[in-house]
Amino acid sequence: MAVGKDVKAKGTNKNIIASLINVFKEYKAEIKRITWPTKDEFKKAVIAVAVLCTIYVVYVGVLDSAFKSLFDLIFSK
Repeated sequence: MAVGKDVKAKGTNKNIIASLINVFKEYKAEIKRITWPTKDEFKKAVIAVAVLCTIYVVYVGVLDSAFKSLFDLIFSK
């Protein structure tokens, strides 16, 4: 009975390895199907993200400064 379990365990290890190999083959096939951006598209996207992040940082900084001034005005005696 124990021998049968050992054989079954060895078979499942081969199945696991085979299924992992199959998964990685599928990943490779999916990656080949991706439409990657061109250098120009990538550059435009990076610039857009950088500009939006800068605008957001300035906006939050202005709000922080305004609220700090407001709290200082309210709580100063």
